[in-house]
Amino acid sequence: MFQTFLKDRVAIILTLVFIGLNLFILNELVSQVKASYEGSFQSGLVFLFGVIISLLGAIAVLYNQVVNSDRSLAFLFFVFCFIFSDVASLLGYYYGINFFYYIDFVSAALGLAFFTYTVLDVVNNEDENNELTQSY
Repeated sequence: MFQTFLKDRVAIILTLVFIGLNLFILNELVSQVKASYEGSFQSGLVFLFGVIISLLGAIAVLYNQVVNSDRSLAFLFFVFCFIFSDVASLLGYYYGINFFYYIDFVSAALGLAFFTYTVLDVVNNEDENNELTQSY
């Protein structure tokens, strides 16, 4: 999948733009809750996690575009549920909005269901591997 991603220049440019925007947003959020962190190490981990989540989202979108199967769609939903769960938990924790904890739990449960489907769908995995090797 990474070979497919590296061959698509538009996807690389859009991913870098998305990572830049994500880092900008994270910088603004970290500056609002700076008192909650102890040192710069925790802030650095937040930025690293943001980059990893951005890359995972870009790979999920590209994977669904290239393969376009039920398995790739389930992986895409898993990634977006994971991102939504993370954002909801941060809003609930740092801003004290307790309703977001329910959204966090539901998103995490749905994401786990989509991830389980992605892992257990072995039949589509073999078809996707053949399709990826033939298309690129």
